[in-house]
Amino acid sequence: MGRVSQYTLLDDCRVLVSKPEEAGYSSSECPGLGGFALRLINADARQNLFVKTPSGDEHSLRLSEAAGSGFSRIGERIEWRGTMEGRTFKPDAIVLRYYVVEGEGAEETAYLLPVKLTSGPPCVADRFAPGQDQSKQARRAADSPMSCLKR
Repeated sequence: MGRVSQYTLLDDCRVLVSKPEEAGYSSSECPGLGGFALRLINADARQNLFVKTPSGDEHSLRLSEAAGSGFSRIGERIEWRGTMEGRTFKPDAIVLRYYVVEGEGAEETAYLLPVKLTSGPPCVADRFAPGQDQSKQARRAADSPMSCLKR
C-alpha cells in the first residue's frame, strides 16, 4: 500500500496545567496515533511540542532551536506519516506546521517540520520554508531515512 497520512487535531488536546499569571503557561495532553501521544506547551507566546513514545518516554522537539525563537505557534493539524500493517497504522514520522515571528513587527513565517519518530529519540529532521512545493518536500523528507537537525 505504501506510505499514508493520518491526522490529529490540536483542538482535541486536554489542558493539564494552566497558569495565565506565569506568562500564559499551559501544558496540554494531545492525542496521537500508533501508541504515540503529544504534549503541547504554551509559554510566553511560544509553543513547543513533546512526543511521548509507545514505551512512555517523552522527548522535547525543541522547536525554537529548529525554526526560530520568536513568538510562535503550531498549526492545528498534525500529519502522521507511516504504513498500514493490515488495519493497523504504524507511524514513523509527523509533519507539523510551525509559525514563527522572525523579527520585530514581522509577519509569521509558516515552516513545515518533518519529525522523526523511530530509530532513536523523536526529533526535528528538517525545516522547509514557505514555497510552491513546501508540502511535497516535507512529505518526501518524512518518507525518507531521517536524522536529527544539527543544533
